[in-house]
Amino acid sequence: MTWRAGTACVAAIGLLILALRGCGGDPAVAVAAAVAPALRQPECVAHDAATVRGWLAQRLDYAPKFSEYTADGIHLIGAATADLNGRSIAILVYNVGAVRVALASWPGQTAPRDEAETPLKFVAWTAQGFEYWAFSTADAVVLRRFRASLQAHTRHPPG
Repeated sequence: MTWRAGTACVAAIGLLILALRGCGGDPAVAVAAAVAPALRQPECVAHDAATVRGWLAQRLDYAPKFSEYTADGIHLIGAATADLNGRSIAILVYNVGAVRVALASWPGQTAPRDEAETPLKFVAWTAQGFEYWAFSTADAVVLRRFRASLQAHTRHPPG
């Protein structure tokens, strides 16, 4: 990526954050506003799950469930935390090909929906007592593949 493309990407995400903060009370919009800064720059930049787990353990009262997904072309690049309605949430940031995806997760079983309008595309699901919301500027196909890969690992965790 050239410096001009990188600068344009950072500027676009900055404008996106401002737009999200001005949106109404839809839960999807609230989660999108919480994860948007992490898409631009994770607080913890690390490519291994052990470092990210340790960093999150110092900041959260729960342990988000995640694994290594590099075999599926999903590469961990870092993590962040954010406040969502008074609750700290974990945000894992991945590169999926040339696209960045932010995955927010926290304990819960609310059935999220994928059809809300936000400036970011997203998919959401629940599994093993957690809510998962994946956001990106990518198209919905990339996000659905991302979700399917993570769900497959949840059903059959790596050895």
